[in-house]
Amino acid sequence: MKSKYQLDVSVDVLLSNYRKSPENPSPTPDNDCMGMYKYVLKHENISPDHVLFSGDSAGAKMSLVNCMRMCDSTPELLPLGCLLYSPSVDFEEKEATRRLQTASCRPHLWTRFTRRTSQMSLTRRALKVSPINGDLRNLPPMFVQYGTLERFYEQGMRIIAKAKEQGVINWEVDLLENMPHGAVMLPTNISPAAKEGIRHGCEFAAKLATGVLFKEPEPEVAT
Repeated sequence: MKSKYQLDVSVDVLLSNYRKSPENPSPTPDNDCMGMYKYVLKHENISPDHVLFSGDSAGAKMSLVNCMRMCDSTPELLPLGCLLYSPSVDFEEKEATRRLQTASCRPHLWTRFTRRTSQMSLTRRALKVSPINGDLRNLPPMFVQYGTLERFYEQGMRIIAKAKEQGVINWEVDLLENMPHGAVMLPTNISPAAKEGIRHGCEFAAKLATGVLFKEPEPEVAT
């Protein structure tokens, strides 16, 4: 990939240790990640177009949500793009919850799970925090990946369809055939699909980085 895109750069990865739900319901996790991003921009003197958001499952959802929030408030802070692996985008969906109730899930664990998450199941809150209900236009380029056997596949197809309906053309969709939720988190030495999924995301990031790093400088204005 280095030779293909002529990139000789270093990449720093920052993991955001955000407060988790259900103990800390939305928008606390989103706010924590946004606060970390603003801190980095300010104290490390990094331009937003040199930053990529990336996450899987809830982390992917937070990357998407924070970009949607910035579109409304501070579009100048939008990152170069996002890598969204198996994002959860519709908290009203019931089918995904039912799929968790498998024979391998002990009854007492399932009871505890449903009790802890009951407040997040309120329709009004679900509507508010679900990215699928928002405006998907004017976002930075998105790499959106799902496994075709995962529990979020159907809602993923719905948000992709909605983006197309809204005229969005800067989303790259990557479907991993017969793979589960968060397939890229599997060890690459035993899962060729995970390795392939990571490579697809890296190529997307490389294409975006090439456009920024090799961009012609703007001509100076004569005074």
